[in-house]
Amino acid sequence: MIFLKRTILLSILLFSYGCTSFLEVKPNVNLSTPETLEDFRALLDDESKINRMYPGLVEMGTDDFFINYDTWASRDVFDQDIYLWKAEPIYQPKNMGHWSSAYLNIATANVVLEGLARTGLEPTEEGKRIKGEALFIRGLHFFYLAQVYSPVYEKDNESSSLGIPLKLTSSVDDRTVRSTLAETYTQIIADLALSAELLPSSTEYLTRATVVAANAALSKVYLSMGDYEQSLVYAERVLEANPNLMDYNSLDVNNRNPFPLSGNPEILYFAASSSAGSLLFSSRANVDTLLYDSFSDGDLRKQAFFNAKGGKLYSFKGFYSGSEVSYFAGLATDEMYLNKAECLVRLNRVDDGVSTLNDLLVTRWKKGEFVPYSSLGKMDALKLVLKERRKEMIRRGTRWSDLKRLNLDASQAITLTRKHGPNGNPQTYTIEPNDLRYVYLIPQNVIEITKISQNPR
Repeated sequence: MIFLKRTILLSILLFSYGCTSFLEVKPNVNLSTPETLEDFRALLDDESKINRMYPGLVEMGTDDFFINYDTWASRDVFDQDIYLWKAEPIYQPKNMGHWSSAYLNIATANVVLEGLARTGLEPTEEGKRIKGEALFIRGLHFFYLAQVYSPVYEKDNESSSLGIPLKLTSSVDDRTVRSTLAETYTQIIADLALSAELLPSSTEYLTRATVVAANAALSKVYLSMGDYEQSLVYAERVLEANPNLMDYNSLDVNNRNPFPLSGNPEILYFAASSSAGSLLFSSRANVDTLLYDSFSDGDLRKQAFFNAKGGKLYSFKGFYSGSEVSYFAGLATDEMYLNKAECLVRLNRVDDGVSTLNDLLVTRWKKGEFVPYSSLGKMDALKLVLKERRKEMIRRGTRWSDLKRLNLDASQAITLTRKHGPNGNPQTYTIEPNDLRYVYLIPQNVIEITKISQNPR
């Protein structure tokens, strides 16, 4: 079985890395063809790949952190350029990991989907469950890739904007083409919606998807698209099935890791990424000062999320992954409360939205110190929800996507700024709302091999 899995994964990597020498190598199909439900299950249960290989670029450009000049100077040129929002980062081959790791998992999902159909095992109870998991994995990875390599979804431009390559088979010989943005999101939604029909209501392992996780992913996708009606529908489905929140008063918020993975009732699906650690590990990254100062002293997140480094610098420690990673890429109920609150406010159900936000915040504050919000107008309520969203969702893979969608509205648009340079001689670097740099360049070797269109600059 180990040899089988390695052979399959090697064949998958042939597409992902896009090198001519690799493409000339043909795997031994007889040795690399999974045949049983146990084979398919083993592929999807490879947690070190399936659940931990999300693109780090989705966090590396955000305004939630900064690094000092000496740390920056010790990084390679690609990371230096990404941090300063350079239009064309040097040493693009390093970008391959952010691209290829996601496509590796997409290809694994395709191997499983094709194998279930080929062997006739798809209609079995376990076959349906495995198919649902494969579709979920493919849809969620397509979504994260779209956040990195495609522009924000705009209803009037979705058919003209470029999406990502939608690899729907495991064949390395299929021509790689970029879909439109509309086709990309249609496929993401189709995969996740069908997975919700096939997945069970619960699972023994957080690394396996459920119908609740699929609905949470759909709420996340629709929110990124600005479809607040549909995002609300799926957020409410999630919270009807699992409204659980942690009371932070029950945690040791001063612990180095206040959120052990086991026993966290908020986690719906576990996923994480370490691929941005070159910038984001706690020894290097400092929490944005204004972001840290936005937490009141009675807010337990101020202690649960941050660790003092000295000199008024803080690192982030509040990972829902159970240990330090670049970011937690999974799904949790707190995000659904925020999705629901924002959607309700935007849909003119302001009091309901504020009440939903209060339900979340009361679990984050010291007992007896939280004063529920009330009697807010729509714009004030929306500003509050968005402020709390940023605070709650630090290092959760959402900030880049949120910036892109919020920048479409001039009243919510944000210009990001970094003051950076050697001591006494800092320069100012900015990225304006809707800048082309919000869409990262596809690795150049992928462009050269596949001839697909590069993102504009």
